[in-house]
Amino acid sequence: GPALETDEAALEAINQYLNGIDEVQARFVQIGPDGAMAEGDLFIDRPGRARFEYDPPHPSIVVADGREVAHQDRDLETIDRVPLRSTPLRYLLQREIAIEDDAEIVSIARQPGEIALTARDPEGEMEGELTLVFATPVLELREWIVLDALGQQTVISLSGFTRGGDFDDDLFELEDDRRPSRRRNR
Repeated sequence: GPALETDEAALEAINQYLNGIDEVQARFVQIGPDGAMAEGDLFIDRPGRARFEYDPPHPSIVVADGREVAHQDRDLETIDRVPLRSTPLRYLLQREIAIEDDAEIVSIARQPGEIALTARDPEGEMEGELTLVFATPVLELREWIVLDALGQQTVISLSGFTRGGDFDDDLFELEDDRRPSRRRNR
């Protein structure tokens, strides 16, 4: 509809939609640069928090706690952490989302039934580009495409969006962080 016809109106609608997300949960399917597929459950608790819980046998859990994004590999028993602001999740999780203030808008592309916004970080803390694909005319986030600095593309498709109830805080922490007594000495 007319609400999305100009880029300015589209940006305003997208910001409003993203800022309206409080607690949501969805299924995700992730397709990596090599075509490998994984799926799982995504939980978002704005601002700041998210959890990607991959279905077994995939070993990953990815958790954003508002400051860092931690990636746990249950097979290797490793945890890698990076600052939230250096990951594309920052654009979904920050308290006040105004994408055009934070990012350089590369393009806004429309197709029947969808609109795609591609952005990159002008500061260069997050390398590469992020594309958010929304269903239209009623906005709903459908895909999240990350193009890294090497031109490798990862696509995360979302389905079955439901507004969350009260998520347990534990969801947004890794078990190792919750129970210091169980930390293994390396």
